[in-house]
Amino acid sequence: GLTIWMAQHTAGISVQYPSHDFGTVDVGTPKKWIDSIGSYGVDPLQVDSVWIDGPNGADFTVGSEHGGKFALPNEGTNEFRIVYTPSTPFPAVAYLHIHSSNADVPDRLQTIILTGAGAAPQEEFGTTALDFNRVQIGATATQSVIVNNSGNGPLVFDSIWVLPTSLTAVFRVPPPFSIAAAWQKPLTPVSASEP
Repeated sequence: GLTIWMAQHTAGISVQYPSHDFGTVDVGTPKKWIDSIGSYGVDPLQVDSVWIDGPNGADFTVGSEHGGKFALPNEGTNEFRIVYTPSTPFPAVAYLHIHSSNADVPDRLQTIILTGAGAAPQEEFGTTALDFNRVQIGATATQSVIVNNSGNGPLVFDSIWVLPTSLTAVFRVPPPFSIAAAWQKPLTPVSASEP
């Protein structure tokens, strides 16, 4: 037979999710996720501390429904709100720790693995200037500029203008528009002419 030895009143802890991947998140944009713990056993579960550390710990924050130190009665729960705000366009990893002084020894320290990746565009223009040479008054000339987005987040154009303002330019795809990560798009003025 199976024999289990356990202190009669030992508090127990149960974690809803042992890990979470936030996916790809734009740099500087917060993304929230909710996890929770539950208690079981006769004695209330004593949570002594909650903290985040790891290589990218500064990109993650945690808020606790009952604060950082609290007691949970039998079958009580506590919600944790974890926010990931990437600071760089690279993968990130951190660890959420929950320490309970009166849980069974193997369960006193619970660690939840947090991962994600920051996303940011990186624009690269094929040229920084267009030379239309001479264009007859009332005539049009067409040139293209290739824009590459070598980043891992969308590149959004909300406006484009032409200098000097005496020139008019009509773009085949007028703003606003975006260029997906690791993609390119030709910005082709249909016309650029002197009035």
